[in-house]
Amino acid sequence: ETMAASAVRETFLPLARLTLRSHLSLSQRIAPRSHQTKLTSDVPSARLLHSISIPTAVANGVGGRNRNLYQNKCDATLDRIFKVTKAQMLSTNANPSEVDKFTSFASHWWDSRSNPLVGMNPIRVKFMRDVVDVCQPADGAKDMPHRLPLHNKRVLDIGCGGGLLTESFSRLGASLVTGVDAAPRVVEVARMHSFHKYHETSSEQSNEQSTKAEAKNIRYVGGKTVEEFASYWLSEREKERKLSETNQSRNHDLFNIVTALEVIEHVPNPTSLLRAATSLLEPNGILFVSTINRTMKSYGLAIVAAEHITGKVPVGTHDWTQFRSPEEVEEMVCGSDKSGDNSTMKQIGLSGMVVNPLSMEWSLNSSDVDVNWIGAYQKAKPS
Repeated sequence: ETMAASAVRETFLPLARLTLRSHLSLSQRIAPRSHQTKLTSDVPSARLLHSISIPTAVANGVGGRNRNLYQNKCDATLDRIFKVTKAQMLSTNANPSEVDKFTSFASHWWDSRSNPLVGMNPIRVKFMRDVVDVCQPADGAKDMPHRLPLHNKRVLDIGCGGGLLTESFSRLGASLVTGVDAAPRVVEVARMHSFHKYHETSSEQSNEQSTKAEAKNIRYVGGKTVEEFASYWLSEREKERKLSETNQSRNHDLFNIVTALEVIEHVPNPTSLLRAATSLLEPNGILFVSTINRTMKSYGLAIVAAEHITGKVPVGTHDWTQFRSPEEVEEMVCGSDKSGDNSTMKQIGLSGMVVNPLSMEWSLNSSDVDVNWIGAYQKAKPS
């Protein structure tokens, strides 16, 4: 028995059992006619979501006659989670210790007191909206100025975590937002947050049909690296292309926007991740990357201050040697590949993301990329 196989069994078998118990607990507690059902099980993952309530319409959908079907789907989902997680553990571009680190943080993902990404997220979205408005405006934006900025766009969120950015893209009108993360439990938190948020909102708004449609545009994939996801997605796309009379894919089209925000500093091979990301972009598509620059200033602020002094993030969250400068990332994205061909990618935007240590408010600053920064890279159209 290899050490890797032993690690997989010891790490993920308990998680698999825990997931099964929580799913069964949820299905048993949903009653068809109750106004709402709260998760009060002693199962730890159920306690994690103890504040989540399921409205009547949702309960009716999975209760009563559909309960057995729901349990069967839970069992099938558990099988898939365990299989892809094992593959992820053995993958060359997923660090098991990083996956464990973010798994342990999953319950705090949407807590602004524990996760600085909650405060940072609005300026990340602002930067991306500004770039998209100029370089990839929404269909019909000139004729319909009130149209959402991501109308009819397909977005891939790599390293989606608990879904902060994924849900933002959904609210901005994207037709499909796919979130991929190597940590299955974190993705389960994202899925449950999205489920609760949109269905709760649908009961409060008069336009219920519109809200339900908004919720349906989010898809999550847990336990896969982006390389594994890209291999699967492109393979399915090729199959569809061969079968389609119009020579166009439908369910597995390339993406208009791909993001890898605060991800590359947590993987062994960032170049591999970024190349896989660009392979999923359609011509004229935009890749957004954000990370932390490798400077003495970033060591003082992102590690010493954030981890050891203020405790804003858990100790050990970051490894300074894994930080990347804008120039290094530009070379990874836009440089020549192994065959020596020039890349079709070009950097089109760059800005620093700066936090005020007193107010903890974030802002964009194009002249300060010493710590957190975000860049935009566009794939050229075929000539």
